[in-house]
Amino acid sequence: MLPLSLLNLAVSPGSRSLADRRCFCAAAAAAVIATPPQAVAASPTTAAIYDAEASAYDAAYADSLVSRAVGFDSLRRSVATRAHGDVLELGVGTGLNLPFYEPASVRTLTGIDASSGMLEL
Repeated sequence: MLPLSLLNLAVSPGSRSLADRRCFCAAAAAAVIATPPQAVAASPTTAAIYDAEASAYDAAYADSLVSRAVGFDSLRRSVATRAHGDVLELGVGTGLNLPFYEPASVRTLTGIDASSGMLEL
């Protein structure tokens, strides 16, 4: 399986320096590239949970009081506006990040998700 802990370390600032986070991000990207496709698939249970929740996901999570209090839209904008070139978004879900990408900076944008229900929205 992919070392998702590396990706979490890359995107969770905590007390880590920007250089450390970039190293974690590079390690996570290298792991993604080196991982055979059959090892990347989410468990059937995880995909089924997200499939079942897909139609209500945005209302339940994206528009929730917690999401607004934490400022997820600001976080999404902060990350997506820095993207440039060819972008791969892992776990794209319902596409909540898509409006925040800068068309002038992003050449191609590919989003993948284990949940077909999330992708169909």
